[in-house]
Amino acid sequence: MPQKPTVIVVPDVNVYLTAACQLDRGFSMEGLAGRLKEAKSRRNDSDVFCALSTLLEPLPDGSAVEIYSGEHIVETAIYKACQPKYGLTPEDVGLGWKGDEAQSIADMVYSLVKTTGGSVLPRNGSILNPPLDYEDGSVMRCLADARHESALCRRVCLTYDHKMIHVLQPRLGIVSPPMEVISPENWCSQVRASRFSSIYHRMCGLGQ
Repeated sequence: MPQKPTVIVVPDVNVYLTAACQLDRGFSMEGLAGRLKEAKSRRNDSDVFCALSTLLEPLPDGSAVEIYSGEHIVETAIYKACQPKYGLTPEDVGLGWKGDEAQSIADMVYSLVKTTGGSVLPRNGSILNPPLDYEDGSVMRCLADARHESALCRRVCLTYDHKMIHVLQPRLGIVSPPMEVISPENWCSQVRASRFSSIYHRMCGLGQ
């Protein structure tokens, strides 16, 4: 049976901030591990930890998953965490954490990346800008740069930014390398459907 292409996943800043907000300020890696283990047993598609936990093991079809991130993503996550909880615009609003508390977010990113054999890439500008702003374009640049020597990888950006998803959908079919942008909920739904399909095929003796 031919080996499945590796799946490269780049979680957006908002995915890490959502997880951090639920873990609370200055969380530990032990606390993160506990939530990931708990989410794995619950399989709740709306839980950010469900999405992250599916990235830490091969997909049901056998595809390996590697989490990639970028220096710009880490720095932006820390910056947003340190912004005040209340502001005049959404861009001014963060988690209201102190600098040392926000460092736990960087630790989370590096831990997840290391666990899956991915990498944190250096800054390399922005792509698809416009229609994206520079920040979102930097996330997509990271996704494009990850294992750039391999044309066979599937590349996925996970984001809660539904406007970003909507804006990019008509354009992703013409960009190179091919990339996908989906929400964590839809990612979990895809993984669950693939899992059920694999179970069905095994029960029917059809193989993969």
